[in-house]
Amino acid sequence: MPILSNILKRSIPSGEFELSQNQPNPFTKTTTIKYSVPRKSKVMIMINNINGQIIDKLILKDQQAGEYELEFYADGLRSGTYFYHVITGDFYEYREMELNKIKNLPDRVTNKEGRNC
Repeated sequence: MPILSNILKRSIPSGEFELSQNQPNPFTKTTTIKYSVPRKSKVMIMINNINGQIIDKLILKDQQAGEYELEFYADGLRSGTYFYHVITGDFYEYREMELNKIKNLPDRVTNKEGRNC
């Protein structure tokens, strides 16, 4: 069963709802999801598989305005395409992420400048 760690970071919001691409993507074990909430809102973040089945509801609660990061652990999931959704009363967005559990594949790949690829 996938497990969500605690929210890693909260900072001042950008003024708009926003959902960023998970990093790294593809990933082997864990990935970070960033999103922004411009005002206090009931927020739901859920993960679906390619067949539309709900895998996990990561967050379902009121959140204060802010920029958030959370870490998603893909324990118990098979390699494949998954979707993560952010849903509030007046915002909906989703992104695609790839889980690749090939052995000996690094979880994070960086370029010469040290940036995630």
